[in-house]
Amino acid sequence: SIRILDMNAGVGGLVLVLCIPVVIVKTLWQSINPFFPRYVVLEVSADHPGDISAVARYLRPTITVITTIGSAHLVNFITRSGVAKEKFTLAQYTSQKGQVILSADDAREFSIEGYTDAHIIKIKEKGLSFGECAAREVGILLGIGSKDIDYGIAHAPKPYVRLDSFTGVHGATIIDSSYNSNPDSAKAVLAYVSDCAPHGSRKVAILGDMLELGSSAPALHTDLGDYARLYVDLLISVGPLSRAMKADYHADTCEDATRYILNHIESGDTIVIKGSHGMHLERIVSALRKENNDS
Repeated sequence: SIRILDMNAGVGGLVLVLCIPVVIVKTLWQSINPFFPRYVVLEVSADHPGDISAVARYLRPTITVITTIGSAHLVNFITRSGVAKEKFTLAQYTSQKGQVILSADDAREFSIEGYTDAHIIKIKEKGLSFGECAAREVGILLGIGSKDIDYGIAHAPKPYVRLDSFTGVHGATIIDSSYNSNPDSAKAVLAYVSDCAPHGSRKVAILGDMLELGSSAPALHTDLGDYARLYVDLLISVGPLSRAMKADYHADTCEDATRYILNHIESGDTIVIKGSHGMHLERIVSALRKENNDS
Protein backbone atom coordinates (compact mmCIF):
# COMPACT_ATOMS: atom_id res chain seq x y z
CA SER A 1 0.00 0.00 0.00
CA ILE A 2 0.97 3.62 -0.49
CA ARG A 3 1.17 6.02 2.43
CA ILE A 4 1.16 9.75 1.89
CA LEU A 5 2.95 12.09 4.27
CA ASP A 6 1.38 15.54 3.88
CA MET A 7 3.87 18.19 4.96
CA ASN A 8 1.51 21.11 4.25
CA ALA A 9 4.51 23.06 2.99
CA GLY A 10 2.50 25.87 1.48
CA VAL A 11 0.23 26.62 4.43
CA GLY A 12 0.43 30.21 5.56
CA GLY A 13 2.02 31.50 2.36
CA LEU A 14 5.61 30.69 3.37
CA VAL A 15 8.05 32.25 0.96
CA LEU A 16 9.85 29.92 -1.42
CA VAL A 17 13.30 30.20 0.15
CA LEU A 18 11.80 29.18 3.50
CA CYS A 19 9.28 26.47 2.64
CA ILE A 20 11.59 24.30 0.52
CA PRO A 21 14.24 23.86 3.27
CA VAL A 22 11.47 23.34 5.84
CA VAL A 23 10.04 20.45 3.84
CA ILE A 24 13.47 18.90 3.29
CA VAL A 25 14.28 19.09 7.01
CA LYS A 26 10.90 17.56 7.87
CA THR A 27 11.55 14.78 5.36
CA LEU A 28 14.96 14.00 6.86
CA TRP A 29 13.38 14.01 10.31
CA GLN A 30 10.96 11.35 9.14
CA SER A 31 13.91 9.10 8.30
CA ILE A 32 14.22 8.17 11.97
CA ASN A 33 10.70 6.73 11.85
CA PRO A 34 9.77 3.32 10.40
CA PHE A 35 8.11 5.05 7.44
CA PHE A 36 10.77 6.66 5.29
CA PRO A 37 9.41 8.46 2.21
CA ARG A 38 10.72 7.22 -1.10
CA TYR A 39 9.48 10.28 -2.91
CA VAL A 40 9.28 13.95 -2.00
CA VAL A 41 6.93 16.20 -3.98
CA LEU A 42 7.70 19.92 -3.79
CA GLU A 43 5.94 22.91 -5.32
CA VAL A 44 8.42 25.47 -6.61
CA SER A 45 6.72 28.78 -7.29
CA ALA A 46 7.85 32.19 -8.47
CA ASP A 47 6.64 35.73 -8.80
CA HIS A 48 9.98 37.33 -9.70
CA PRO A 49 12.70 36.35 -12.21
CA GLY A 50 15.33 34.18 -10.53
CA ASP A 51 13.04 32.74 -7.84
CA ILE A 52 13.10 29.21 -9.28
CA SER A 53 16.77 29.11 -10.22
CA ALA A 54 17.64 30.10 -6.65
CA VAL A 55 16.48 26.71 -5.40
CA ALA A 56 16.37 24.47 -8.51
CA ARG A 57 20.15 24.09 -8.58
CA TYR A 58 19.97 22.48 -5.14
CA LEU A 59 16.87 20.36 -5.73
CA ARG A 60 18.01 18.64 -8.95
CA PRO A 61 14.61 16.95 -9.45
CA THR A 62 14.14 13.54 -11.01
CA ILE A 63 10.70 14.36 -12.39
CA THR A 64 9.55 17.89 -13.16
CA VAL A 65 6.00 18.98 -13.92
CA ILE A 66 5.83 22.40 -15.52
CA THR A 67 2.38 23.85 -15.04
CA THR A 68 0.65 25.87 -17.73
CA ILE A 69 2.53 28.92 -18.98
CA GLY A 70 -0.07 31.55 -18.22
CA SER A 71 -0.39 35.31 -17.93
CA ALA A 72 0.48 35.50 -14.24
CA HIS A 73 2.79 37.98 -12.45
CA LEU A 74 3.32 39.89 -15.69
CA VAL A 75 4.14 42.99 -13.69
CA ASN A 76 7.48 41.26 -13.03
CA PHE A 77 7.84 38.83 -15.96
CA ILE A 78 6.45 41.29 -18.56
CA THR A 79 5.43 38.59 -21.07
CA ARG A 80 4.44 34.91 -21.12
CA SER A 81 7.87 34.25 -22.62
CA GLY A 82 9.34 35.62 -19.40
CA VAL A 83 7.13 33.25 -17.40
CA ALA A 84 8.22 30.33 -19.60
CA LYS A 85 11.90 31.17 -19.19
CA GLU A 86 11.54 31.15 -15.40
CA LYS A 87 9.56 27.90 -15.25
CA PHE A 88 11.87 26.15 -17.71
CA THR A 89 14.74 26.79 -15.32
CA LEU A 90 13.39 23.85 -13.32
CA ALA A 91 13.68 21.67 -16.44
CA GLN A 92 17.25 22.86 -16.88
CA TYR A 93 18.20 21.39 -13.51
CA THR A 94 16.24 18.16 -13.94
CA SER A 95 18.36 15.00 -14.06
CA GLN A 96 19.39 13.94 -17.56
CA LYS A 97 17.95 10.52 -16.75
CA GLY A 98 14.73 12.12 -15.51
CA GLN A 99 11.53 13.34 -17.11
CA VAL A 100 9.94 16.74 -17.74
CA ILE A 101 6.15 16.82 -18.09
CA LEU A 102 4.41 19.84 -19.58
CA SER A 103 1.65 21.05 -21.88
CA ALA A 104 2.19 20.11 -25.53
CA ASP A 105 1.13 23.61 -26.56
CA ASP A 106 3.65 25.26 -24.22
CA ALA A 107 6.42 22.89 -25.28
CA ARG A 108 5.84 23.85 -28.90
CA GLU A 109 5.35 27.59 -28.36
CA PHE A 110 8.36 28.12 -26.09
CA SER A 111 10.77 25.38 -27.32
CA ILE A 112 11.41 23.35 -24.18
CA GLU A 113 14.00 21.19 -25.96
CA GLY A 114 16.63 23.90 -25.64
CA TYR A 115 16.47 23.78 -21.84
CA THR A 116 16.90 20.13 -20.91
CA ASP A 117 18.39 16.77 -21.90
CA ALA A 118 15.79 14.92 -19.84
CA HIS A 119 13.02 12.93 -21.50
CA ILE A 120 10.12 15.25 -22.37
CA ILE A 121 6.51 14.14 -21.96
CA LYS A 122 3.96 16.40 -23.65
CA ILE A 123 0.35 16.43 -22.49
CA LYS A 124 -2.36 17.44 -24.93
CA GLU A 125 -5.10 18.05 -22.35
CA LYS A 126 -5.74 21.63 -21.30
CA GLY A 127 -7.29 23.54 -18.43
CA LEU A 128 -8.20 21.63 -15.29
CA SER A 129 -7.66 18.30 -17.07
CA PHE A 130 -3.94 19.00 -17.40
CA GLY A 131 -3.29 18.54 -13.67
CA GLU A 132 -4.97 15.15 -13.54
CA CYS A 133 -3.10 13.91 -16.60
CA ALA A 134 0.23 15.18 -15.25
CA ALA A 135 -0.39 13.45 -11.91
CA ARG A 136 -1.21 10.24 -13.73
CA GLU A 137 2.04 10.43 -15.72
CA VAL A 138 4.05 10.94 -12.53
CA GLY A 139 2.39 7.91 -10.95
CA ILE A 140 3.19 5.75 -13.95
CA LEU A 141 6.82 6.87 -13.97
CA LEU A 142 7.12 5.96 -10.28
CA GLY A 143 5.70 2.49 -10.89
CA ILE A 144 2.45 3.09 -9.01
CA GLY A 145 -0.36 0.78 -10.09
CA SER A 146 -3.28 2.12 -12.11
CA LYS A 147 -5.82 1.34 -9.37
CA ASP A 148 -3.78 3.27 -6.80
CA ILE A 149 -3.43 6.18 -9.24
CA ASP A 150 -7.16 6.23 -9.89
CA TYR A 151 -7.90 6.12 -6.17
CA GLY A 152 -5.43 8.89 -5.40
CA ILE A 153 -6.84 11.19 -8.07
CA ALA A 154 -10.43 10.49 -7.04
CA HIS A 155 -9.71 11.24 -3.36
CA ALA A 156 -7.21 14.07 -3.75
CA PRO A 157 -8.17 17.05 -1.56
CA LYS A 158 -8.89 20.26 -3.42
CA PRO A 159 -6.49 23.14 -2.85
CA TYR A 160 -7.64 25.76 -0.36
CA VAL A 161 -10.66 27.73 -1.65
CA ARG A 162 -10.27 26.51 -5.20
CA LEU A 163 -13.50 25.02 -6.56
CA ASP A 164 -14.91 24.49 -3.06
CA SER A 165 -18.61 23.85 -3.54
CA PHE A 166 -21.48 24.25 -1.08
CA THR A 167 -25.20 25.00 -1.04
CA GLY A 168 -25.79 28.65 -0.20
CA VAL A 169 -28.73 30.98 0.24
CA HIS A 170 -31.90 30.15 -1.72
CA GLY A 171 -30.46 26.73 -2.50
CA ALA A 172 -27.90 28.16 -4.92
CA THR A 173 -24.74 26.18 -5.60
CA ILE A 174 -21.74 28.31 -4.64
CA ILE A 175 -18.33 27.50 -6.13
CA ASP A 176 -15.64 29.26 -4.14
CA SER A 177 -12.47 29.82 -6.13
CA SER A 178 -11.77 33.17 -4.55
CA TYR A 179 -8.22 32.62 -3.30
CA ASN A 180 -6.46 33.84 -6.43
CA SER A 181 -6.90 34.45 -10.14
CA ASN A 182 -5.16 35.01 -13.44
CA PRO A 183 -6.58 34.96 -16.98
CA ASP A 184 -5.85 31.29 -17.63
CA SER A 185 -7.14 29.92 -14.33
CA ALA A 186 -10.24 32.11 -14.55
CA LYS A 187 -11.05 30.79 -18.01
CA ALA A 188 -10.53 27.21 -16.85
CA VAL A 189 -12.93 27.73 -13.94
CA LEU A 190 -15.56 29.33 -16.18
CA ALA A 191 -15.41 26.37 -18.55
CA TYR A 192 -15.66 23.99 -15.58
CA VAL A 193 -18.77 25.75 -14.27
CA SER A 194 -20.36 25.68 -17.70
CA ASP A 195 -19.78 21.93 -17.97
CA CYS A 196 -20.74 21.01 -14.41
CA ALA A 197 -23.73 23.25 -13.66
CA PRO A 198 -27.02 21.30 -13.49
CA HIS A 199 -29.23 21.49 -16.57
CA GLY A 200 -31.43 24.57 -16.40
CA SER A 201 -29.35 26.26 -13.72
CA ARG A 202 -28.57 29.93 -14.28
CA LYS A 203 -24.80 30.33 -14.34
CA VAL A 204 -23.45 33.40 -12.54
CA ALA A 205 -19.82 34.53 -12.35
CA ILE A 206 -18.54 37.09 -9.85
CA LEU A 207 -15.07 38.03 -11.08
CA GLY A 208 -12.70 40.35 -9.27
CA ASP A 209 -9.59 42.17 -10.43
CA MET A 210 -6.64 40.06 -11.49
CA LEU A 211 -3.62 41.77 -9.99
CA GLU A 212 0.08 41.88 -10.96
CA LEU A 213 -0.59 41.87 -14.71
CA GLY A 214 1.32 45.07 -15.44
CA SER A 215 0.55 47.02 -18.59
CA SER A 216 -1.34 44.06 -20.04
CA ALA A 217 -4.04 44.32 -17.36
CA PRO A 218 -6.68 46.32 -19.29
CA ALA A 219 -6.57 44.09 -22.37
CA LEU A 220 -6.54 40.88 -20.31
CA HIS A 221 -9.58 41.98 -18.28
CA THR A 222 -11.44 42.91 -21.46
CA ASP A 223 -10.61 39.53 -22.95
CA LEU A 224 -11.79 37.68 -19.84
CA GLY A 225 -15.10 39.56 -19.94
CA ASP A 226 -15.63 38.51 -23.56
CA TYR A 227 -14.76 34.92 -22.66
CA ALA A 228 -17.03 34.86 -19.59
CA ARG A 229 -20.07 35.92 -21.59
CA LEU A 230 -19.72 32.74 -23.66
CA TYR A 231 -20.09 30.58 -20.55
CA VAL A 232 -22.31 32.34 -18.01
CA ASP A 233 -25.74 33.97 -17.99
CA LEU A 234 -24.92 36.77 -15.54
CA LEU A 235 -21.51 38.40 -15.13
CA ILE A 236 -20.71 40.59 -12.12
CA SER A 237 -17.33 42.31 -11.91
CA VAL A 238 -15.62 43.72 -8.83
CA GLY A 239 -12.82 46.29 -8.67
CA PRO A 240 -11.39 49.05 -10.87
CA LEU A 241 -9.55 46.82 -13.33
CA SER A 242 -12.59 44.58 -13.83
CA ARG A 243 -14.61 47.50 -15.17
CA ALA A 244 -12.98 46.61 -18.51
CA MET A 245 -14.95 43.34 -18.53
CA LYS A 246 -18.11 45.33 -19.30
CA ALA A 247 -20.11 43.02 -17.07
CA ASP A 248 -23.88 42.95 -16.63
CA TYR A 249 -23.25 44.62 -13.28
CA HIS A 250 -20.06 46.28 -12.06
CA ALA A 251 -19.31 46.78 -8.38
CA ASP A 252 -16.52 48.96 -7.08
CA THR A 253 -16.40 47.05 -3.79
CA CYS A 254 -17.17 43.62 -2.37
CA GLU A 255 -19.94 45.17 -0.28
CA ASP A 256 -21.62 46.56 -3.40
CA ALA A 257 -21.33 43.20 -5.17
CA THR A 258 -22.73 41.40 -2.13
CA ARG A 259 -25.79 43.64 -1.97
CA TYR A 260 -26.45 43.13 -5.66
CA ILE A 261 -26.16 39.35 -5.71
CA LEU A 262 -28.25 38.90 -2.55
CA ASN A 263 -31.01 40.93 -4.19
CA HIS A 264 -30.83 39.07 -7.49
CA ILE A 265 -29.97 35.49 -6.52
CA GLU A 266 -32.44 32.87 -7.70
CA SER A 267 -33.17 29.37 -6.48
CA GLY A 268 -31.04 26.86 -8.34
CA ASP A 269 -28.37 29.34 -9.46
CA THR A 270 -24.80 28.15 -9.88
CA ILE A 271 -22.50 30.95 -8.75
CA VAL A 272 -18.70 30.98 -9.09
CA ILE A 273 -16.55 33.57 -7.30
CA LYS A 274 -12.98 34.18 -8.45
CA GLY A 275 -10.48 37.02 -8.11
CA SER A 276 -7.00 37.85 -6.92
CA HIS A 277 -6.40 37.31 -3.21
CA GLY A 278 -5.92 41.02 -2.66
CA MET A 279 -9.54 41.65 -3.70
CA HIS A 280 -10.83 39.64 -0.70
CA LEU A 281 -13.78 38.13 -2.54
CA GLU A 282 -14.05 35.65 0.32
CA ARG A 283 -16.28 38.29 1.92
CA ILE A 284 -18.84 37.69 -0.82
CA VAL A 285 -18.52 33.93 -0.35
CA SER A 286 -19.18 34.31 3.36
CA ALA A 287 -22.31 36.36 2.70
CA LEU A 288 -23.67 33.66 0.41
CA ARG A 289 -23.50 30.97 3.10
CA LYS A 290 -26.85 30.04 4.58
CA GLU A 291 -25.63 30.25 8.16
CA ASN A 292 -24.29 33.78 7.67
CA ASN A 293 -27.39 35.20 6.03
CA ASP A 294 -30.33 36.40 8.05
CA SER A 295 -32.72 36.45 5.15
